[in-house]
Amino acid sequence: MKNIIFLVLSVFIALSFSCQNTIDDDMENDNDLSSEVDYMISDELLTLDHLKDFLPEEILQQKSIVFESSNGKEITLTTEMAERTSTNMFGEQQYEGESIFFSLRDEESLTQIILAGNAIYGFGKNSDIIKLESIDMRLMPSYTENNANTNGEIVLDEEGNFSSLNSSEIPKTVTLNGKTYEDTFQFVGDNPDRFSELFYKTDIGILGFRTFNNTLYVFKEYLN
Repeated sequence: MKNIIFLVLSVFIALSFSCQNTIDDDMENDNDLSSEVDYMISDELLTLDHLKDFLPEEILQQKSIVFESSNGKEITLTTEMAERTSTNMFGEQQYEGESIFFSLRDEESLTQIILAGNAIYGFGKNSDIIKLESIDMRLMPSYTENNANTNGEIVLDEEGNFSSLNSSEIPKTVTLNGKTYEDTFQFVGDNPDRFSELFYKTDIGILGFRTFNNTLYVFKEYLN
């Protein structure tokens, strides 16, 4: 158990820094801002005020999740959760924000899905500095710590609303194994042969994913 917790926190720290570095890169590229600019940000701890409402209650309770393929084969992902305070950078300024992490794993199918939520600073529509809450999602083999095959990010604004400005995708209607789902985030990876797609729906959570052999598995139920 100690080894599992250590692995969870190690991956979580890596994802937290990766998430903030990505936003810093986007900030610099999109706004052509110098790293020497002294941004006016608060030294108070940034809190996760909305993200937990964006996640299903069952995943917060760390319930296992059953997924099913088109031929009836099932995969069960077990859920581990950790919460901590992360130290992040915005420009040249350091600040701390709340973070929450989930690891969903099934060793038999070599599947791992990582969700990393962070309270961060970013830019609003008018290039003003605002607080954001992001959740970074990664689909990868269970035997690796940080080499994701498919990843994506969903960002909430100050009011807890979906921010299309800062998110990597917008929700759409998808059909998975013959059933249609609305308001679904679809993330597509670089390798079309394995772990190539990840689907997220707000009221369900992880809606579906493709495995090592690229078989599509779709959400069936949470286990009590």
